[in-house]
Amino acid sequence: MSEKFKFYFRLIFTLLGWAAIIITVYLRITNIAETGASYLGIFRPWRAFTIQTNTMVLLYWTLSLFYFNKEKKPFILSPVVKGGLAVYITVTFIIYATVLEGLSDLQGLRVFTSAIFHYVIPLAFIIDYLVNTKRKSLRFIHVAYWYIYPLGYSIFLIIYGLITHIYIYPFLNIEKLGWTRSSINGLGLAFFVVFLGFIYVLLNRRLPERT
Repeated sequence: MSEKFKFYFRLIFTLLGWAAIIITVYLRITNIAETGASYLGIFRPWRAFTIQTNTMVLLYWTLSLFYFNKEKKPFILSPVVKGGLAVYITVTFIIYATVLEGLSDLQGLRVFTSAIFHYVIPLAFIIDYLVNTKRKSLRFIHVAYWYIYPLGYSIFLIIYGLITHIYIYPFLNIEKLGWTRSSINGLGLAFFVVFLGFIYVLLNRRLPERT
């Protein structure tokens, strides 16, 4: 991928992603206006792993556009951070495609935003990671760093569910599945995150140098 193509590749998907974010906020404001709920509900979509990971990817791409062709770049644009984001956004893509798709009846603009968040942005970022990340820049110890965020998010889900009785993801619903089944599902998800991390590090170390 040439530098020029890489720039426009990121620009197009960054604009598309932020457009989906803006639409999501607009839909929340519309819902709040209709129901009379608190405007703090604007931030409700960011409870979800999907919106969090997409926002992180979009921030990464946006910053990378500002620092394009500059020699000195902040740590947030390092291969270590990019590798973690690749793992997170891949989890978003795979879990939705295999478990969550079809569980909710989406209509109108929500169909568009769901496609952007669950398929378009994840696949574009995975391609960006595989093609544009400096080879042999990652180590297997980085997988441990990448796991910190999913672990913290899992703790948040448990506490949030116990307090509000609202479980964002059905496979971690303690009230319906019980602690044992929810714990097994959580451990399976943890293993999946670590497995993906090792795969991405391995690919970074084994794929041939770009020409």
